Amino acid sequence: MGNQAQAKTYAERSTETIGKLVAAARGLFGERGFEAVTVDDIVAEAGMSKGAFYHHFGSKDDILEHVVDEILKERPELEEYRQRITDPDIKILIESVLVPIP
Repeated sequence: MGNQAQAKTYAERSTETIGKLVAAARGLFGERGFEAVTVDDIVAEAGMSKGAFYHHFGSKDDILEHVVDEILKERPELEEYRQRITDPDIKILIESVLVPIP
């Protein structure tokens, strides 16, 4: 029973893995900028494998969406600006700039 009580569910492990990857990506994007960060950088910072990354995210762009969503939860007033952006290249640029906002 001790093992079962201490064992994390798949959903808990998944949530934990996503959290570590998003935190690593957010920090790296803030330090270096989106374009300068690779998936290898993110997984190394998070202490995860590339397999774990690609299990949860299809690309670096996908994890950027999670980072931006996290920032918007902290700073909901920024959502208005995000909704106005339509050009994908400008959107990526703006989202990259939003990452370092404390």
